[in-house]
Amino acid sequence: MGPTGKTEPVAVCLDADVLIAGLLSRTGASHAILILGEIGLLGLVLPEAVVDEARRNLTDKLSETLPLFEEFLRSVPVRVYQPTAQDQERARNLADQKDVPILAAAIGADAAPGDSQREALPLG
Repeated sequence: MGPTGKTEPVAVCLDADVLIAGLLSRTGASHAILILGEIGLLGLVLPEAVVDEARRNLTDKLSETLPLFEEFLRSVPVRVYQPTAQDQERARNLADQKDVPILAAAIGADAAPGDSQREALPLG
């Protein structure tokens, strides 16, 4: 608990699927995660690679939604994290190659991985 008696929000590291699904749907777990981040009950961590992937996918497939994504990044308290080489090395030993960027960011940011397979599943 912090000095005011409030607990710190649990940090959750999101992948592009959760981010896009949460932005485009008003129902479901992905949207709920984004809402909990918006109101400060979760600390949203976005790997830099996820921000780039989401922006690229939206630009290529749903360009009309790109302003919504950019507004989300500006208005919701998110932490964009660039994993270190050490974070990536640790993640390589624990995850499939496609999951390394998310797990590396989760490790480095001390966050629970929240991806489309394991919606906000805590580490350990």
